[in-house]
Order: sequence, then structure tokens, then C-alpha cells
Amino acid sequence: MIDHFREQHFFSASDSEMEFYERMLPTDHRLCQLVDAVDFEIFRPVVEGAYSDHGQPTGYAMIVFKLEILKYFYNLSDRGVIERAATDVAFRWFIRLPIDKTISDHTLLTRFRGRLGKEGYEEIFQRLIAEARKEGIVKDKLRLKDATHILANISIPSTLSLLAQMREHLLKLIESIDPQAAQGYWIALESIRQQTSGSADSIRLNQRIELFEDILGCFREKLEKGEVPSEKLGQWQPALELGEKIFSQKKQGKSEREIRSLVDPEAMRGKHGVYYDGYVLDVAMDADSELITAINVLVAGGKESQGAVTLLEQETSVHGNHVEGLSIDGAGYDGAMIQRLEYSQAKPTQVFVPPRKQPINVSIGPQQFELTTTSDGQEQVRCPQGKYSHYRQRDEDGTIFRFTKETCESCLLFEQCCNRSEKSKFGRSVRKSDYEEQYERIRARSQTAEFAEVRRRHPAIERKLNECVNHHGARRARYRGSGKIAVQMLGVGLVTNLKRIANLVGLHLPSNSTTSPVAVS
Repeated sequence: MIDHFREQHFFSASDSEMEFYERMLPTDHRLCQLVDAVDFEIFRPVVEGAYSDHGQPTGYAMIVFKLEILKYFYNLSDRGVIERAATDVAFRWFIRLPIDKTISDHTLLTRFRGRLGKEGYEEIFQRLIAEARKEGIVKDKLRLKDATHILANISIPSTLSLLAQMREHLLKLIESIDPQAAQGYWIALESIRQQTSGSADSIRLNQRIELFEDILGCFREKLEKGEVPSEKLGQWQPALELGEKIFSQKKQGKSEREIRSLVDPEAMRGKHGVYYDGYVLDVAMDADSELITAINVLVAGGKESQGAVTLLEQETSVHGNHVEGLSIDGAGYDGAMIQRLEYSQAKPTQVFVPPRKQPINVSIGPQQFELTTTSDGQEQVRCPQGKYSHYRQRDEDGTIFRFTKETCESCLLFEQCCNRSEKSKFGRSVRKSDYEEQYERIRARSQTAEFAEVRRRHPAIERKLNECVNHHGARRARYRGSGKIAVQMLGVGLVTNLKRIANLVGLHLPSNSTTSPVAVS
């Protein structure tokens, strides 16, 4: 009879059992190529370190880690990879599972992820990059950066349902320390339900928002008066913050940055072609080896340009390297990011980004508008015809100056300067950026042969993201919360890199390396 896998009874397959498995496997099997290319012992200190206080026998943590690799490699669920490991010879060989053993508990993987955590996965991911660097595979000449969207693991409730879920959560917490107060609110809620039955949604919502405000006030008061036991504060403080956010967004109306679901409050609405609810997978890749060197997860709508700085810092903080160039799409046309990488470092990183297109059919550019100061110290711009702007508006990039519609329509240069429809509220708008020097450098660089070559290579990162999404499940979040989703994406990035290294070994790359790329066992 086959013994079921138990943590305290696990042991590795013997040499004779491994030989038996190998006789059944084709030599060109993808897992065989993977084991030939990578010495998985480089991960053992991190993996077994997560179990150092758990008393597990040697090898236990590694078998669970390899199951995680298989899960992402073949895009399986926790339960699915356990089922495959019961019957698939290649799986059993890869994890070194004895012939008379099987694994039945898929929660092993859940507990493993909990023990290793995001920090552990990041260390494993960067250990592989470190080994590739030792072998000369990863270069520091150019990083390609791009991002794609991740659909959150949630269903989107209606406005009334979301408010009801938060209200019930708050009332249950109040009920745990003051049942009478909670009962009063439950009675008030039932009264509102009866009074607004059959009414329009706007009427039902308004009355429920008013009750929600009262509940929030009671909740806040109990915290301020110290009526909440210390052991419950860990539940009450986050609940109050979340409740206040939901109340604020419902009072102000719909917003792209609103909370979409209580089960994953970090998930936001964003746009990537179409609107979606979730996160952003942000990736940097070495252009030479096509290995992913850094991974980050942003909330939907997060600023990708600043994410580029985070990705480079994530890599350099571990390896102490310096990246010479960064290629990014139009989202990287951001003066603050360019300033940070090209002007604020001892060794600058050149940014290759397509410059923003100028307005069509406008022959008079912003540089032809002179920046001046009024007698009371206010900035304005003067147009080539000597007329002055009337309005100004600051944003994170600089100042936008606007002329009145009447001023521009009476100007002789209206057709060359404005190109606006009669329905326009204003005349010409002119942006004076705080980063004009940086943008001018980017515009000049975009005319060079070097820029053209970098942009020719940029689609490689799009193909890499396509591999992550279509072959390893990066489009949909398996978990909830940015930290757990980051673990998923690090797992996806890890197996994508493992596959790439196996390919490089098969192609006998790189040409200047005399040993196997990553610590062949």
C-alpha cells in the first residue's frame, strides 16, 4: 500500500528510484533540461531557512518549493499540481518523490507561501539573477521596462452592496463590545429597509449613507474613549480607516480610485485598453539575456514612470550594479523620473522614451511663449503677438498657462497657433515644464541611431509579458492583496527565467562563458 505523504515522515527518493524514473523520461523533456541548466541547491538556504524552527527533515522544504515551481511552470492550481505529482513520472522525478510515497494535502503549498513570504520569494528570485550574473549572462547595458494589467480576484458588488458589507462588518465589531448599541442600529436599518422598499436606488442609498455615518461616528467614539479592548485594536483601527474611505467616496460620487471590494480593498479601477479592476505587473528585463531582473506590483492606475525607478533600485540594492540605459514606453515621458535617473545619480542611467507628440497643425510651439512675472509676483506667459495669458494651473510637471478665447480669436496668428474648435472654452494653452531641460535632452536623443536601435529591441519585453500572461497565469490574480499577488508574480517571473536559462544552455549561450550558465549540478 502506498503511504500518504506526512511532513514528519518525508524522505527523498533513493538513487535507484531516481534511475528508474530517468529510464522512463525522454532526455529532451523540459524538466530534464531545467535540472541540467540550474543547480536548485542555490535556493536551499532560503527555502529551508523558512522551516528552521519547524523541525522538518532535510529535503521537506525543497520538495514543496519544487511543487511551487511546477505549479507556475504548468499554470496549475495548488490542488492541480498535487494531483499531477501523484501520477506524472516527470513531476515525481523533479521533486525526488519516492515511488511508494504520494502527496495528498494541497495546503502544504499555502503554508509554504506563508512561511516564505514576499521577502523570501524576492530573495529566491534575486539568487537566480545573482548566479546568472556570475556566469556573465546578465549585462548592465540596457533594461527594457513595461507593464501589463492584473485582474483582481474579486467580484464587484453594487454600491448598495458594498456599503452594506462594510456596515455589517462595523456592526459586528461594535456588537462584540456593546450589544445594545449594535441592536439599536440593526433596528434602525430594518426601519430604513421598510420605509424605502420600492424607492429609487438614489433614495435608498442616501438614507443608508446617513445611517452609515452614524455607525462610523459611534465606532470612532468608542476608539477615542478607550472602550475597545487592546486585543481588538488590530481589528478596529483598519476597519475604521476602510469605513471612512468608503463613506468619503460614496459622499463624493464615483471615482477611479475608489475601493471596489471589501475582500481586496487594495484593488483599484484602472485602464489598459479597457477599464479593469485590479493591479499592474511592472517588469524590468535585461535586453541581452532576456532575463527578468526585477518585478513589482502596483495598484491599477499606479504611476509606471516612478515604478521604473523602483525596479532599478530593487535590482541595484541587491547586486550593487549600475544599469547604463533604460528603455520605456510613452508612460515614461516623465520629467521627475528622467531627473532622478539622468541628473541625480553619480552614474547616470540614460532613458530612452518616445517624446510626447506636439499638437497637429500648430506651428507656434510653447518655446515661443516668453515666461514673465506680473507686478504682484504672479507668473504668466506672453505670446509672439505680445498678448498675455489670463489663467494658470500647477501640476506635478509644471504650470499650464491659458489664454482667453476672446484674446486668441482676435489674434492674427490664431490659425497657426490655436487650431481649436469654436466650442472650446479657452484659447491657447501653453505648458511650461519644470523639466524642460530633461525633455529637450529626450527629444534630441530620439533623433539618434542609438535611440532607433534601442526602440527596435523594445518589443522583446512585450513578448516576455505575453509569455507571463498566456503561459503562466499572470493575467489573473490567484490571491488578494498586493503582497500576496507580488508572491504570485515573483513565482511567474522565476519560472520564466528558469525556462530562459534552460534555453540559453541549450543554445550554448553566452558565447563568452566557458561554463554552464547557472551553477550546473
